Amino acid sequence: MYITNSIPNCFLYTIENINFLKMKVSWCFLVISAICAAIIEGQPSTQGFTSIDCGAPSGTTYKDSTGILYVSDDSYIDTGKNYKIDPKYGSASNQASTLRSFPNETRNCYTLWNVTKGEKYLVRATFLYGNYDGKQMSQHSTPLQFNLHIDVNLWRTVNITDASREYAHEVVTVAANDFIWVCLEDIKAGTPFISALELRPLRDNLYPLAFPNQSNAILFRLNYGPTKSVTIRYPDDPYDRIWPWYQYDTTMLKSISTTARFTRYSGDQFEAPYSVLQTALTPVSSSNLTTVSYDAPSNNPNFPGYYVVLHMTELQELSENQSRQFDIYLNDGIWASSLMLPYGMAYYRYDNVAEHYSNIKFTLVKMSNSSLPPILNGMEVYWAVTMEVNQLTSAGDVMGIMAIKDDYNIIRNWNGDPCSPTMFSWHGVGCNTDEPPQITSLDLSHNNLSGDIPEFLGEMPKLQVLNLSGNHLNGHVPDTLIKKNKFGLLLLLIDSCTACEDKSNKNNLVIIAIAVVAVATVAVAVGLLLFRILGRRRRKRGSGEQEMQIHNEVKKFNHEELNDMTNNFLRTIGRGGFGIVYHGYLENQIEVAVKVCSLESTQANKQFLAEVRSLSLVHHKNLVKLVGYCKDGANLAVVYEYLP
Repeated sequence: MYITNSIPNCFLYTIENINFLKMKVSWCFLVISAICAAIIEGQPSTQGFTSIDCGAPSGTTYKDSTGILYVSDDSYIDTGKNYKIDPKYGSASNQASTLRSFPNETRNCYTLWNVTKGEKYLVRATFLYGNYDGKQMSQHSTPLQFNLHIDVNLWRTVNITDASREYAHEVVTVAANDFIWVCLEDIKAGTPFISALELRPLRDNLYPLAFPNQSNAILFRLNYGPTKSVTIRYPDDPYDRIWPWYQYDTTMLKSISTTARFTRYSGDQFEAPYSVLQTALTPVSSSNLTTVSYDAPSNNPNFPGYYVVLHMTELQELSENQSRQFDIYLNDGIWASSLMLPYGMAYYRYDNVAEHYSNIKFTLVKMSNSSLPPILNGMEVYWAVTMEVNQLTSAGDVMGIMAIKDDYNIIRNWNGDPCSPTMFSWHGVGCNTDEPPQITSLDLSHNNLSGDIPEFLGEMPKLQVLNLSGNHLNGHVPDTLIKKNKFGLLLLLIDSCTACEDKSNKNNLVIIAIAVVAVATVAVAVGLLLFRILGRRRRKRGSGEQEMQIHNEVKKFNHEELNDMTNNFLRTIGRGGFGIVYHGYLENQIEVAVKVCSLESTQANKQFLAEVRSLSLVHHKNLVKLVGYCKDGANLAVVYEYLP
């Protein structure tokens, strides 16, 4: 018997020939696999890349020289102004020729959406001043400075001293949510601006010292060995890290190179590109190789230390009588000893340098029994950025409030985290101090809003005050809001909704207005909200004058009277975030609900009368009546008519 026609007839179908064929098939499979792997590696995917040309005209899209697609930034931010740099400063990249400047708000934030919670990313922000405003702000004596934040955490202070230089700052971070905020903060040292913003997904095992509560901000990254100015990035680096060349003294150092490909260790934690590993520097005559030294960021007083990666790959296949062994010193102390580099393997050494050095200097020292001096291919130095993940507003609240912003096209200082840091909290948004913070009050009054009241407002678990008055909303009030109101969890202020009947003509009227059910009153929360609104227009008055402004139908009770009307606070009918609601009776046997404030802050005491005064002025046939209040020393309470 002969094998099929696809095999030459001289191959007889024997056990020996079968084994031979198996070897050939296996070999062919390996060759094909290697070719496919090379093709795939030569064409890395840009899936997951977000590349933003800040300041480009709306709708702009283009591929730059790397083949990466860039888009305009109008869908990522809604503040700032677009500018072009002065043409005489030029730019090596398209995206650096335009920028977005932020002359108004103190904090302005980009929202990067192409993100998965828990995944690791490289974020890069690029800045080219280019005298776009004609003010020549970037001078060494008076640099242009502003802060850069990742989510709610200070990333670094941007320091612009050269109008023609592109400053690129990178951070490796683990996404705390399905979005990442990159914010610019005005620190009164020039107007913040940004030229480009890029997001690159990383494998989970890369950069092992980047955790959910710690990011790694780059101090520098260098490629040692090229003989001319060249910058390596995508597609040579599939993660689009930027590797500038190290300009060296040719009398002290020399370049060595190879075209060979190297094998990576399983689980390589840095994956330096092959084009970086194929060149290296080595001393010309000395036995030592000193790397470039860098100062610590002077603007970070709580600097926790460096995170250093040295890439060292043996480029020469050494003979039996050759050896390359060396020690590595960090400043004056030993950092690694007796290193021998395996030929053909991508080798690296990394560690967290916990000590605070004002300057770092690595020196590679040839050992006495070594015939060859040390070599170095590349170097990365990072510092740790503490990530206050517990200070980020609850993700559910963020998604809800951002949907409100989009649905109603609200134009305020609403960008970045709604609650944190507190000095940048959104106007009209109140938050608690939980970890994570959650939204407790929302004032959307007098914003000319129209349409339906969103259902998801009722899904914000800690929302206790919602002011929608002074708008043009219509339709049904969501059941979730009504239920929260009924069970004492929410105060809802609203003028009216368009009343309409259903098609069955059963005369079931749509709810016209809901203010507060007695058990739903969150008294002090309203004070915290309304005091902020009224405070801007209110002159300072004494407490006696404040009390006189309270509507004369609203009675002032003392604590003893509250004790009597509630039978020593016997029956609890509701609980809210700011206190407990008790059932009671007035002397005329009218049922009331008494909301007793549980806050002990001086702020609650100061704002209490303002809250009562405001509520006493609200009148509507569908609003539950405010009967009275108590401000008796530290005892604060409001009394409403009771609705069963």
